[in-house]
Amino acid sequence: MAVKVALRQPYAFLDIASPRSHATLTRVLAQPLSALGVDNLDTNVVSGRDRRITRLIAAWALEPDVDGLELAGVRYISRLGEWECWAVREDALIEITETHPVTRDIPELQHVATQWDLTVF
Repeated sequence: MAVKVALRQPYAFLDIASPRSHATLTRVLAQPLSALGVDNLDTNVVSGRDRRITRLIAAWALEPDVDGLELAGVRYISRLGEWECWAVREDALIEITETHPVTRDIPELQHVATQWDLTVF
């Protein structure tokens, strides 16, 4: 089943694609980043293959009261394409606004299948 959801209340998200977020994270995570050989976060680092860095950022984002905000999750751009992705905390209050069965004729599914040369059965 494919679902569309909405947040029940306004939440803040950490935007991993933002240079402002890079600067903040470079500052607040300076020690652990330095231990991983990173002195300055940028798009290449946060979307790279080193999952220790992304897990470090995710752990920081899940801490209560991050810079005066309770973050509901992280917004990022997939390294596999220009897809905008949202990782939402499991305790964020969401509401299902739409559901429909997953069928072969869904335009978004067909788009991805074409892009990755996949056959949808």
